Amino acid sequence: MTAQVLSTVVLIFAVVFSSMRYRALNSRYPKERAELASDASFLPVYVTLVPLGTVVAVCSYWMDWQFLLKIHDCAALQLFGSFVSLAGLFGFEASIRALGANYSPCYDLRVPPERVKAGPYRWIAHPIYVSNVTILIGVFISSGSLWLALVALIVGIYYWRSARVESRALARMG
Repeated sequence: MTAQVLSTVVLIFAVVFSSMRYRALNSRYPKERAELASDASFLPVYVTLVPLGTVVAVCSYWMDWQFLLKIHDCAALQLFGSFVSLAGLFGFEASIRALGANYSPCYDLRVPPERVKAGPYRWIAHPIYVSNVTILIGVFISSGSLWLALVALIVGIYYWRSARVESRALARMG
């Protein structure tokens, strides 16, 4: 029962924290910068999958319904997955702080004024995307639901596509 409680608390914290951060960031990013090719379908997909995934994960922690497609009900994996999600959340926050005013959401990509080389950007080209997928993989591990693997895969594909567009723009910057 302790793993269920901790996993539920970590999941709710991650969803609320990242949602609040994104709401603040998305309301104030500089829209006057030149646009890059973006996939506007990401936003409705994301705002549908995250709440549904959250409900599926919480149900997976507490219930044994067949349609949850659970591959495990192991407390150790619940705790490990929650730790992975927290690591992803830490990476997300570190990435946002390092990115600063260069932020733009992947559904409305903008040309950054400069290439960021601080924080996680020293080692990873797109740490926000990596961090978000890490959070989702952690939720999949902790919940054991194959539905969460599908959510991570779909979101990961969107991020991969956005990362390719961003990388090409950054390569042109030099």
